[in-house]
Amino acid sequence: MTVACLCPVALTGTLPALVEMHTRATGVAVELIPLLNPEVPRRIAAGADYDVALTNPVYVRALVALGRADPASHRPFGRVPLAIATSDAAAGTLAGLAGDLATLLRAAAAIAYTADGTSGQMFRDMALRLGVLAEIEDRLMPMAAGEPIRAAARGDCTLAAAPLTTVRATAGVTALAVCPPDLGTDIDMSVFLSPEAAARPAARAFLDHLTDPGLDGVLADRGVGRFAFPG
Repeated sequence: MTVACLCPVALTGTLPALVEMHTRATGVAVELIPLLNPEVPRRIAAGADYDVALTNPVYVRALVALGRADPASHRPFGRVPLAIATSDAAAGTLAGLAGDLATLLRAAAAIAYTADGTSGQMFRDMALRLGVLAEIEDRLMPMAAGEPIRAAARGDCTLAAAPLTTVRATAGVTALAVCPPDLGTDIDMSVFLSPEAAARPAARAFLDHLTDPGLDGVLADRGVGRFAFPG
């Protein structure tokens, strides 16, 4: 059988390696279906077929209430920081302090971000908290999923706001700054099964694989840290 996995675009540079490891060990194929984070729960709520899904934890409670997610299988997967990327290899790296980020954004000629994704909204919220959103608004470039980092790689913008996973998976760009947790820009992602898949050993085995602590180092190299649910 093939396990169908709905996943955020932010993890498309991370999950294929995990899938390859799992398939090599079990012989079970996994089909990754990448979507913007908010689109994952929308598709599920609308009746999309899936076995495993990853999205922001905040969406899962409503899916459980609709009978579209198995509550007993819901687990933390990973936390991805928001990064500010550039194609300028000589730019160095900032500490990510709030003052440094505000100065960086004020100085940029053009800043790309994902218009409808979680990372884009978090970037705008951060710019508002830093007190620079109104000042930089006319230099912001809202784009479709995956486009901001490609625009940065081509030199079409000065900076791009993107998940650290996306930055590390893209050639020609580097993380100029990684936003610190106190700015509220970390992107938490959890994983769960559909009610139908909860009884399927192949789907449960892939869920166990994704949450295996033995993969923590692999994930960290790709910009993903583990986290725990509160309480």
